[in-house]
Amino acid sequence: MITVGLYGIRDTTSRLRTTYTHDHSLAVMRDGHVLSIVEVERWTGRKHDNRLDAVIMELLAALVPPDEEVRFASVTEHRC
Repeated sequence: MITVGLYGIRDTTSRLRTTYTHDHSLAVMRDGHVLSIVEVERWTGRKHDNRLDAVIMELLAALVPPDEEVRFASVTEHRC
């Protein structure tokens, strides 16, 4: 099974915070081993690109083997 870790999902539900999140990225792992990690801005060539929602299908098509079972995990950075 493939695990796809997503970082930088925009928070569109909060009125207290901005919807901009920096350094959107995606990691693909199988059985605890990292297969690939991609920062969205490196993929698109657009500095500070926060459009993970716009390119996620393209990334998945390129990085996830076809006919593979996939689960998604949202990763959030916590700062104290």
